[in-house]
Amino acid sequence: MARVVGSMVLLLWLSALPAACAQELAKIPPAFQKHLEKMVGSWTFEGHEGARKFSGEETVRLINHKTVLVQEGFFDLGGGAKERYFIVSGWDGVKKTMLVRGFTSDGYTWSGEWKKLQDGRWEGTASGGVASFEVTEDAMRYEDANDGTPWVSEFRRKEVEE
Repeated sequence: MARVVGSMVLLLWLSALPAACAQELAKIPPAFQKHLEKMVGSWTFEGHEGARKFSGEETVRLINHKTVLVQEGFFDLGGGAKERYFIVSGWDGVKKTMLVRGFTSDGYTWSGEWKKLQDGRWEGTASGGVASFEVTEDAMRYEDANDGTPWVSEFRRKEVEE
């Protein structure tokens, strides 16, 4: 059910893009494209929001001719409970930024914009506050402090089982 809802949200989001933006999707800068491709795969993560610790897993894929990034995952809440999330990021050719939209199964939503990519690090905003996201071949690190409480997530690529 979550995939159906996620697919519907993605289709609505893509159909709502202005015509000029839709025409520019294919013109994502090569450096941004290469960076997005590094994110594709399966990940585990640990992190904290202030003193609250969390962990989980995430799968990242590229769709729409590799112009839209889809992240699906969950936070392990303990005792078998999980909060699922879905994030969609796409190139806005008019603004020359990556737009980010996300939601969780518990009803939390957010938006963001990656405005700058330098030395493997995205800089931008998440729900209005400053955020950063570093990506390497085998690790990712996300940080923000939108409401004054630091949020840090550290990801490790999952081993591929043969």
